[in-house]
Amino acid sequence: MLLSLSHIKIEEGVKMKSRVALLVVCILLMSVSLAQALPQYTLYNTGQIGTNGGGPFRVVGNGLDFQTFCVEEFEYISNPGSNGVTYYGSIDPNVYFSSGPATYSAPVDANTAKLYNYFLDHQSTLTNSQKDQIQLAIWMYQDQLADDMGNWFYANASGLTANNRTIMALNLWDNNAVYPYEDDYAYRKQSLLIATPEPMTMLLLGLGLIGLAGLRKKE
Repeated sequence: MLLSLSHIKIEEGVKMKSRVALLVVCILLMSVSLAQALPQYTLYNTGQIGTNGGGPFRVVGNGLDFQTFCVEEFEYISNPGSNGVTYYGSIDPNVYFSSGPATYSAPVDANTAKLYNYFLDHQSTLTNSQKDQIQLAIWMYQDQLADDMGNWFYANASGLTANNRTIMALNLWDNNAVYPYEDDYAYRKQSLLIATPEPMTMLLLGLGLIGLAGLRKKE
């Protein structure tokens, strides 16, 4: 009898250690997905820099490769050459503005999101002039430029038909920035648009949640 009880206690101890180990792995996966260090993104010009030095730009990094627009008119990135310029970026619902003396944040406007979704759906057929107009319209909706109803994309943004991706801000800092990044205006470089979620972040978060669900089921 004593031998049986001892054996049961050993088995329970092994099971408990296994559960603790699985819990730690799940938490680590979720922590990496939610609190990872800022990833790097490299910006390239597309051969067509638009009005006021605006987009679209090509962004490569963190498993992504996409075209995007600047959200902030008067904050200029270093002119990306053929080898690109690399920054650290965070993806947020808010755009962190740092033009001149102004330091504030604001959400991505609904019409800005509609314009970017429209661009993503039609980028291969849009002319350079149309891309310039989209850039200007984005700046208007983000209160960077005065409204101009003569801009067709600004006047018609709300009625455009486009896929409904979640659009957020990719806020960029140079390598001198320190945590907390959102407060480090001195090294903020630019804010761009990005369609989310990021595949790797969601994969890590999903794996962590699946592991926790399995752990609870065993218990």
